[in-house]
Amino acid sequence: MQLVKNKTKAFQFLILFSLLSFMIWRTEIEYHGWHGLTWLTYDPISIPIVLSLFVLWINIFFNFKNTPDRFILNLLLLFWIVVGSLLIINSLKLLFSYYSFFLTEWQLYLFNFIIIVVIPLFPFIALISLKLLKINVPKKYILGSQLLYLGAFPLAIFLLQLSNHKGGPNLIHAVKSGFVFPFLFFSFGWPLIYAFRKEIPPS
Repeated sequence: MQLVKNKTKAFQFLILFSLLSFMIWRTEIEYHGWHGLTWLTYDPISIPIVLSLFVLWINIFFNFKNTPDRFILNLLLLFWIVVGSLLIINSLKLLFSYYSFFLTEWQLYLFNFIIIVVIPLFPFIALISLKLLKINVPKKYILGSQLLYLGAFPLAIFLLQLSNHKGGPNLIHAVKSGFVFPFLFFSFGWPLIYAFRKEIPPS
């Protein structure tokens, strides 16, 4: 059973919500002030708002026959999105602020493992975990999601350079500007449009 009936509309709204994720993040950045590392001195409320936007998209377009399945899927997706966001935000704070000076050697090893292994593989881990609900995503879309996720930062940096954005084309401004968020948002949602569930025929 295909979980998304109207793929065209789901795709259109995914693009719209991806762009909204940029606008929400950037609005908060500008509200607190663009200068320096101000954006690393507070916990962004735009993150839970963007997460809620993703969950809203799931609930609008996913077709479930019973409420418990929908509830469990929401919990599973929310868990992975929150974990991923916390990893990325805290990793950025450690990378680009003075907090890194207070880490012990084993904490630095753990931090580097998260940056090098866990975060790059995050879409793969999250999508594979859907099998717990017997939800399958075709392998080619999982691979596509992984590649777009990994390419999100280079694409954002390219757009920064193309638009001659303030701060310059680099990793920190790819996040700070919000340019990376639509790519990340889209990379998680796009493969779910093609998710399916094998129905067990009645015995």
